[in-house]
Amino acid sequence: MAVPFQLSENQSSYAVAWLLENGHDPEGDLCVPRRSRAKYRDTLEVFEECTCTAMVDACGAGELVVCQWLFAHGAASTIRTRDSNGRKPMYAACWMGQLHVAKWLYAVGAAEDVDAKSRRGKTNLMIAAMNGHLDVVRWLYQVSTVANVIHITDSKNLTPLRAACKSSRSNGVILWLVVQGAANDEATGHVSPALLDLSIPSYHADARQALRSGLGAHFRDHASFARLILPAAAGMAKFSEPMPPLALLRGHENTIGPLIADFAGIVRGRPLRNVREALVSFARYDLDIAERRCRESCAAERAAAEARAAAEAAEARAMEVRAAAEMNHHDAQWRLHQLLI
Repeated sequence: MAVPFQLSENQSSYAVAWLLENGHDPEGDLCVPRRSRAKYRDTLEVFEECTCTAMVDACGAGELVVCQWLFAHGAASTIRTRDSNGRKPMYAACWMGQLHVAKWLYAVGAAEDVDAKSRRGKTNLMIAAMNGHLDVVRWLYQVSTVANVIHITDSKNLTPLRAACKSSRSNGVILWLVVQGAANDEATGHVSPALLDLSIPSYHADARQALRSGLGAHFRDHASFARLILPAAAGMAKFSEPMPPLALLRGHENTIGPLIADFAGIVRGRPLRNVREALVSFARYDLDIAERRCRESCAAERAAAEARAAAEAAEARAMEVRAAAEMNHHDAQWRLHQLLI
């Protein structure tokens, strides 16, 4: 494989110095994994000791110059080599949000690793979502060759959406995944309220609130603009052959709107429907909560009324008993008075 880049002397010197600083021997066998502290782990727990190649370390650190130097000096084969925890350079780059390195790996021969899984079954998209790297998530979604990549689960049955909820840094990723259909039922293609609640449970209150706010703003901005410029965008379906851009701009009916929408980045079609259905799901959830609280309130009021009625009955009974006791007392006094006369 030809090396598609040339490094300057300064870049080469920097790469050598970086390798030495991080415990790798630039003059040794760069394909041999070495013992080091793992910076790229599956969980948010303590760092694990692992054995990895210099390529994995450089990719995770975002050192593209070092990666290129390694590639050009005998370590090209390590762009797909796993470390002792089963993680590849592509995984390290995606975990740490190094999109430029991930794209470079994709270009020089590691394209198949876009959809590779770690030892625990996590995809690169999943771990990028977990760490809030929206740019990486979008790119992986575009280049992935796996159908429904946003629905793949790991060994713990976590999807990218559920994994993203584990981090407070992933609110933007959560919104993007829901818009793309990560909360949709694969059988019906519509947002599943049960799946949405399972993926973003109520104890992730901050994530749910951020998602609802984002969905509301999304729908307000995009739906209003779409209605303005796409009054009959569906009419494009009548064209059986694709038209060149200039032809689209020469007055053909119902064609300028979609072009403007694409240029402006307006969400429409299925993604906009996903936003609307997710908002409906949240509204129904709120309605269910309100109805339950109303029922609980009504039940509490009934219980309070029953308690008041019981208290009033007890008080009336107590008054009757007191009146009877007072009568008996007066009767006893009168009899005693009669005996003493």
